[in-house]
Amino acid sequence: MSNTPRNILVVGAGPAAWRFVRAYHEGAEAAGRAADTITVLNDEPYTPYDRVAIEQLFKDPEKDLTLGDPELWNAENINLVNNCHAEKLDRNRRVVTDTEGNEYPYDVLIFATGSRAVRIPILNSDAAHVFRTVDDVKNMVSEVNRLQSTLGRAPRGIVVGGGLLGLEAAEGLKELGAEPTILDVAPWLLSVEVDQGGGYAVNAQ
Repeated sequence: MSNTPRNILVVGAGPAAWRFVRAYHEGAEAAGRAADTITVLNDEPYTPYDRVAIEQLFKDPEKDLTLGDPELWNAENINLVNNCHAEKLDRNRRVVTDTEGNEYPYDVLIFATGSRAVRIPILNSDAAHVFRTVDDVKNMVSEVNRLQSTLGRAPRGIVVGGGLLGLEAAEGLKELGAEPTILDVAPWLLSVEVDQGGGYAVNAQ
């Protein structure tokens, strides 16, 4: 096996990307291997954070959700590129290009982009909020506060989707002082996670 350092490019900076970078970096150190260069393209302005815990930001919008030890990203061979949107992949040249035209060559390419919130294909759906990132939650907090001030009452919110994320979003809106209503196509909440009896028990609450 060659001990020549390689360029490893990771597109995405969520929990999966963080786990890979941490495990690979620690494994290389333990094995005494040459330090490959790892570049992580992150389309957000934040150090990789725990997306599963973003509902905590409804109570404390400034809460630090950073994954692991942030010093990982200061390692000499690890480059975290924030606010970088990968746009094009050239497999022949082994290069990824971002929306600014910057090129990132690679020997090994890893996609760790995660999922995206689905927007309903109806008129003005682009004006609705989604619930996936730190900025999504901060925008919802700002919007509820603005509406409370403008309306002089608790604003009403519609949450489309009765799964775990939908319930977390609804609970977050309630904590902010809004009045959430959940719309779901299934006959009970958490229809993917629990059976009918469990779902009806959740509905009753």
